Amino acid sequence: MGRPYADPPTPPAWNPAVVLVDEWRLYVVPVVLGAGRPLFPPGTRLDLDLIAERRFGNGVVELRYR
Repeated sequence: MGRPYADPPTPPAWNPAVVLVDEWRLYVVPVVLGAGRPLFPPGTRLDLDLIAERRFGNGVVELRYR
């Protein structure tokens, strides 16, 4: 699996390592775009535990982390 990318209206200006978030829900969409904006700032390391995974019929995967 490649690096996760997000397409927010503007690139994230916050550092997820210092923001209090109870749970991250990431959706992996099987589309090849060739480029995109990184979900987190370069060099960001998070200590996350995968708590759930759900697969949809269209290939999308929901990943829940804490």
